[in-house]
Amino acid sequence: MIDTNLLESNIKTVQSVLNYFAAESHNKAEWIKIKENAILLGKKFNSPNSEQFVNYGFLSIRDCTLYLSENGHRNSGRVIDETIKALEEKLLIYPIDRMLPSILTDLRYRLNGSLASFLYEKNLILNLILGFEYIIHSYRKSVIKIEPTLKNQAKSIGTGFIVEYDMNQYVITNKHVAEESVKLNLYDINDTKIDFVNVFSNPDKDIAIIILKDNSVCKPFQLNIQLKLLDEIITIGYPSVPMTKSSYQIYHKGEINSFVQDYSDNDLILISAKTSSGNSGSPVIDSSGRVIGVITQELFEEEEFYKKGKLPYYAALSARDIIETIQLYSKTNKTIKAENE
Repeated sequence: MIDTNLLESNIKTVQSVLNYFAAESHNKAEWIKIKENAILLGKKFNSPNSEQFVNYGFLSIRDCTLYLSENGHRNSGRVIDETIKALEEKLLIYPIDRMLPSILTDLRYRLNGSLASFLYEKNLILNLILGFEYIIHSYRKSVIKIEPTLKNQAKSIGTGFIVEYDMNQYVITNKHVAEESVKLNLYDINDTKIDFVNVFSNPDKDIAIIILKDNSVCKPFQLNIQLKLLDEIITIGYPSVPMTKSSYQIYHKGEINSFVQDYSDNDLILISAKTSSGNSGSPVIDSSGRVIGVITQELFEEEEFYKKGKLPYYAALSARDIIETIQLYSKTNKTIKAENE
């Protein structure tokens, strides 16, 4: 079991460990220093075959601990050990084959391929090793409460979330949240009103994007189109809670259960995380903190429930649909600008 509390309270050291093992592919100048230092340590401690393995990019826990100690992280041995343990558990670093006789080398690690390199580059590794509670604290400010005023002047509640795509920020929600209103208000987690300038809806999918007046200072979500059955996910949203004073941010955990099509040939992701009224437009978030989809509706037939006890399934549209909507907006916006010039 990873001591995530220890890691969270020593984030700077954890990040330094990540930088250490990622230096070979992401910071060549730093890698030269690390490599030279590790080779000298191998000679100092008579470590078998150390220079050969360092040249292949494999570094020991001792190499890391002593290097970081010389660079301001003294008395951090347990944090470094626990970070390396977490990285290995998540397959982000891999060791020299443990079957090698110990006389050949100390146990050594290197960054594990293109996925680990991508997650490091996108600042997502901390999400993966620290878990969903850390993800919630990191991104909860980027989940927006949406308050539509309906034609009968009744107010409803929906959810949206800020994503970054192609260097731009957008609020993603459902088309039925944005279009079924005569007035739309957006609020951050502190109930401060957020200004926006435009709403664009996908004509074929239950997705709308809201263009903010100013970019958010919150940490935006990134998108992930790679999905696997039974991957763990969470949702963050503003479902209505009976007998409570206000709308609160609620978190649910579940997994991806299946990929299905509805009667309109929409491709949907079925998830086990509970949703209810107000969760429309909520992000479906994977273990790296990326959004894999947006909640769209419950698949529920009232008659079947009363006749046969059939419970609802919870459905989401995928990140591919979100990207398609953003690209459609960009294309439409460019066309309108060209016509007005």
